[in-house]
Amino acid sequence: MERAFKGVWIPKEIWLDKDLNWVEKVLLVEIDSLDNEEGCWASNRYFADFFNLSKNRISILISGLSKKGYISVDIKYKEGTKQVDKRIIKNKYTYMRKQKEGIRENEYTPICENAKENNIEFNNIDYSSSSSSSKENPYQLYQELFGVLNPINQENITKWIEDLSEELVIEAMKKAALDNKSYSYAEGILKQWDKHNVKTLEDVKAQETSFANNHTQNKSKQNKRPKKPKNNDIYF
Repeated sequence: MERAFKGVWIPKEIWLDKDLNWVEKVLLVEIDSLDNEEGCWASNRYFADFFNLSKNRISILISGLSKKGYISVDIKYKEGTKQVDKRIIKNKYTYMRKQKEGIRENEYTPICENAKENNIEFNNIDYSSSSSSSKENPYQLYQELFGVLNPINQENITKWIEDLSEELVIEAMKKAALDNKSYSYAEGILKQWDKHNVKTLEDVKAQETSFANNHTQNKSKQNKRPKKPKNNDIYF
């Protein structure tokens, strides 16, 4: 990807921000370096290759930066269709770098704490109504993690939101993405939660804790089992 590139510069506000991990900081810098005043058009594949991470991991990082208010993500569709043409990422902060008598002067405009997330309209449905600006949008998250949302999976997501909850659908999709799995894996998680009457994130944590405890107990029992005597063992 061509760009006017002479190095990177990290604003102190980003460098010292404790709300960002190291990967998020350098990802913000890379997004900024690719911004040609019209936003960054780089794909998840580009960032994945650049940082040697999976595309799903990049999707989660970008989604997290958007949720925290550091960037905005705008999806553009091909004319006359609902097929995604490109994604435009923009930093929600601006800074200017000036050279004055050999000393770099920085002007920084901080991030707007109450910046609203972009609303994406897909398949003629305004999904912004399904979640507030402080919550993640499950339909938008699907596109960020798994690609273009087709009508079948759109209906499937709506069904699971009605059967369980929006927060559980979002959690299942994130778990699938972290394991580099597809949406069908997330649906499998939702089926298991529905089967075991999991209704909230607290229930999910309780189930995971119970599973971990049972696994530890079973492993402990296996270690306590007496070893089978060998043929040449002698007992008195």
